[in-house]
This record gives sequence, C-alpha cells and structure tokens, in this order.
Amino acid sequence: MVAEGPDRTAVTGFFDADAPNWDSVYRRADVFGIIHQLRREICLRWVAERAPLGAALEVGCGTGQTAILLDSLGHYVTATDSAPEMLKRAAANTRAAGAGGRIRLQQADAHALPFPDGTFDLVVALGVIPWLEQPATGVAEMARVLAPGGLLVVNCDNRHRLQVLLDPRYSPAFRRLREAIRPPHRAGSLANVPGAVRHSPAEFDALLTRCGHHVLQRLADFGFRPAARTGSQYMVLARRP
Repeated sequence: MVAEGPDRTAVTGFFDADAPNWDSVYRRADVFGIIHQLRREICLRWVAERAPLGAALEVGCGTGQTAILLDSLGHYVTATDSAPEMLKRAAANTRAAGAGGRIRLQQADAHALPFPDGTFDLVVALGVIPWLEQPATGVAEMARVLAPGGLLVVNCDNRHRLQVLLDPRYSPAFRRLREAIRPPHRAGSLANVPGAVRHSPAEFDALLTRCGHHVLQRLADFGFRPAARTGSQYMVLARRP
C-alpha cells in the first residue's frame, strides 16, 4: 500500500512562501542545489536521447527553469504548478529567456490535470511525487494525459538513501530505540512545513507499473556501484504502452 503524502493545501502554501529559494536552486553550489542540478541534467539527457520532439508537459514546474530548457530542445511546452507565486516567477523567467510566447503556464493540481487523455508526448515531473497527498492518483493522471508510446520522467525521494540508512536519527534499524527514548511527535506542531513522503525504489517501480507505465531506465546513484539504489533521488524513465 502506497503511503499518503502531505495535505495539498499546506503544500501549496509552503511552496508559495518558499518560491525565492526555488528560484535560486539551480544556481547554488550547496549540496541541495547540486542534487537538483544533477537531477535535471539526467532528465534532460534522457529527454534528448529518447524523446522525439512534440507536446511536452512539466508537472510542478516551479519557477520555470526546466520548462525553459525543454523549450530550448524544441518541445512545445505546457508547464503547470499548484502554487501561484511559483507561476508568477515562472512567467517572469520565461519572458526573460525569450520563451514567454511559447511556453504555456497554467495553475493545476497534479491530482486532476486539466487536459484530455493522450494530450502529451512527454511528461516531466521532478520533485513532485514526494509532495502529493495521493501519489498513486498523480502518477495515474500523468499516465492518462500521455499519448500511447509517450515518455515520462519522474522521481521520488528515496527512502533507502544512504545518509538515512547510516544516520541513527532516521535509519529504520534504530526506530524502536528512538521511540523508547523520545515520545512520538505531536501532530500539528509543524503544520506550516508539510513532510514529503518517501518511497523505496521497489515501491516506486510497482506504483508506476500499476498506473500503466513501462519502466525503461532507472537511476539512484551517479556511478558508484556499491551504492546503487541508495542515492538521494530515485529517477525513472518510463513509457506508456
């Protein structure tokens, strides 16, 4: 059974308030920035290698940085986000990049995408699944709007990431000890910061398969074989049959 994620209203408010941070993430040299830059680099490489030019949808476009690059590859890009402040920044960024007349920006909930079945040849959703209240619904919507043979690039936050497995504060191996020495966290005390849901690679593969995707490529590390499937991000390239 797939775990449910944070409340969608709380998520929208969180990202509205945090929009300036996401406007800078692809320029920063800290670990958080580098992870997101590598994630996008892999996505764009897969798209350039495997996706024919056509109609592309970015779900959770944030401030528009990836949509601009998809446009530069020659795709006809529609970019959606649930957070109005993100879309305002995306509009400014696409105009500054000279792509404002080509990229279509639209507010939308990933749980109910406002497009007919089979509209897009490519769907990109980076950093979206961890924040969905119902991840399976979001993935099913991405499958629905994909044309037969269309490609999906999507990721999850890896529950089996190496730093979690080695850190006593988070490792499943130390769960009982943590519960014994610290009372359970009271619900609502961090209501303004919704917690993202994490999946194991196997769970995420199963979720994609159930929702109608055929997995083509997987990546959870950057070439270090002993750490395979323990990377921070688990990325998948899938095709709708």
